[in-house]
Amino acid sequence: MKFTLLFLITSIILGCNSQQHTNKKEVDQNSFIKKEKNTIHTGETKMFPLKKIEFNPRYTWEENINGVWYDAFGGSPDKILKLIEFPTEFLDKNGVLAIIEDQGEVKYYSFLGGEDEIFILDEINTSNQSVLTTYGKSAYSSIKVYDFSYLEESNEIKASYEIFGMTEPEDGDGVIPFQKIQHDILIINPSGVIEQGAARTQKFNADNGVVMNEDSALDIYQFLYQKYYSALSNELNANKMELLLSDIKVLTRDKGVVDNIFRPVNKIKKDHYVNDLGLLEYDCYFIPYKNNFKLRDLIYSDYPVFYVEDHGEYVYKITNMNVEEDLISISLKQSYYINEHSGEIEEVDDNFPLINLQFINKKWVLSFQSNPLMMEKDRKGLDVINSNEGQ
Repeated sequence: MKFTLLFLITSIILGCNSQQHTNKKEVDQNSFIKKEKNTIHTGETKMFPLKKIEFNPRYTWEENINGVWYDAFGGSPDKILKLIEFPTEFLDKNGVLAIIEDQGEVKYYSFLGGEDEIFILDEINTSNQSVLTTYGKSAYSSIKVYDFSYLEESNEIKASYEIFGMTEPEDGDGVIPFQKIQHDILIINPSGVIEQGAARTQKFNADNGVVMNEDSALDIYQFLYQKYYSALSNELNANKMELLLSDIKVLTRDKGVVDNIFRPVNKIKKDHYVNDLGLLEYDCYFIPYKNNFKLRDLIYSDYPVFYVEDHGEYVYKITNMNVEEDLISISLKQSYYINEHSGEIEEVDDNFPLINLQFINKKWVLSFQSNPLMMEKDRKGLDVINSNEGQ
């Protein structure tokens, strides 16, 4: 009954929005005709491809696409969500692929150069296996593209999405939330046309644990594994490392914010941790590039870093990250150590320490040098003991 009521309310809202879009299109089209532009409208449907486009090298790809869109339709698309230049290995032509949202619809487009730098803007076909087809038009879900990249090993383009929505439970009573990860794979078909490949999309998702026809809530490790399905290295995936740390909400950008400081806790039995006043405290942070710590002798490619204050300052570059079955493993390499007395940078340690993050009782537990640590905001809710009492 709740589901039916929600459906009726959503239908009324969508009907109003549809009427608003219709009126907007009529206004745009009328002003478009008055300007005597060369329109390719057929009724209210945008027709592709757009051909014989003169590319302006002084503008960005986004500016060129917006200009082409305006010339054809009298306005720019609502938003260019993601854009990727054609790698030479993928297609031996100058151009880009774009994910564009316009009037409530998200679609793939190619902006492809031909002879004499004359470009073509075209819509890319999608199958019924595509995220855009399954979830992009649903009133009960929303999609967010977080990665649009070239897969060198298979010569394909991957679009990866976070999907959030509501679904009806098995008993049919009301609605429940769901969140999932799903990927689209774009290929060049035998005719040389770029399209979303249904078979490759199915296989890629299956290989990485994604169940395409289920709208179920995932636990934290399932969600992270499906999003970061392969190990990340600093040299190739520093931005994804920062995104992963942001997803689990452990990053600290401001040294004055104490909630995300990791500090020692005491494990007194299985999965039971306490705030022990008898422990010697030290502070650990995960720091992204954009921060106010003002760390010395670091460059952009050194980030993200793991920073420790313990009788001096220890700065570690995060070299690798991997989402495993029940933990996140992180490999470190020391960048420098600052002596607390002299304030000078001393020789670095040549060993490569490994730290782990585990989600225990809805709290992230960090294992560093065999000691458990928790963020300060999580330590506040723990029982307090003093293991030094009576000594």
